[in-house]
Amino acid sequence: MFIIITVISCTGHGPIHDYPDCISKPDNYIESGGCGNVFVYQFLDSTQALTVRIIPDSIDQTETCQTFHLGNGDIGIEVELEIAGDNPDSLYFNYCNDETQMNIGKTTVYKATAGQVTISILFDDKNIFDLDPKSFSYISIKIDDLHLVNTEYSTEKIIDEIVLWDVSVDGIFP
Repeated sequence: MFIIITVISCTGHGPIHDYPDCISKPDNYIESGGCGNVFVYQFLDSTQALTVRIIPDSIDQTETCQTFHLGNGDIGIEVELEIAGDNPDSLYFNYCNDETQMNIGKTTVYKATAGQVTISILFDDKNIFDLDPKSFSYISIKIDDLHLVNTEYSTEKIIDEIVLWDVSVDGIFP
């Protein structure tokens, strides 16, 4: 009599990707989400989310790491911190959802005025839909010394470092 034991190992949210040396998976990894052309977000807690929107034409179509300085005229990268209000009947973070919601609440928004953004992209050349590799990709974003300002309340928040790691997004480049 023979007994065969098969061990299957699964990892987090999908394949493990090797990025260039410019961004490492953080020790305090928090899963990030993303969608569309290119929108990435990470919840800092249940009431705060950091969002990054990149206009595809503003970055090179390459897997080589790219670094940008917010506030120095780099156009095409928007970083915001959204803070939910306190209405329990409102939905405050409705990212990547095509459905129209009736109870969307107003968030307090802090816009980035300074910081260094490093972007690493991996094109998926083995996607299951056999599409152009540049139509489905993974992105990691590291932001250092991020300064965010809310002009309505004249307040500033600073985040020393944040990494939005290995987020799948579709349609990065046309």
